[in-house]
Amino acid sequence: MLEYEDIAGQFEKDQKINFDKILQQVIAGWQAAGKRPRLLMHACCAPCSTYTLEYLTQYADVTIYYYNPNIHPRMEYERRKLVQEQFIADFNQ
Repeated sequence: MLEYEDIAGQFEKDQKINFDKILQQVIAGWQAAGKRPRLLMHACCAPCSTYTLEYLTQYADVTIYYYNPNIHPRMEYERRKLVQEQFIADFNQ
């Protein structure tokens, strides 16, 4: 697993890091090794996770971890949870 410090250590101080480019290198490594890793992805709502889930499932098996205790009121939390569950069910079909 890559750690932020390992990545940041490869760049100049204050240089911006292109994390998409790093992800592409990681995915290329998975493909070269013939691996399909399992990933746990945190999501606070369906709209935040749709593109990422669609993209990563091309290369890995992804499990969504829905959690955000800062969403208030409780009804909004439950609404977002339901939409996340519906999106995942539709996506898996």
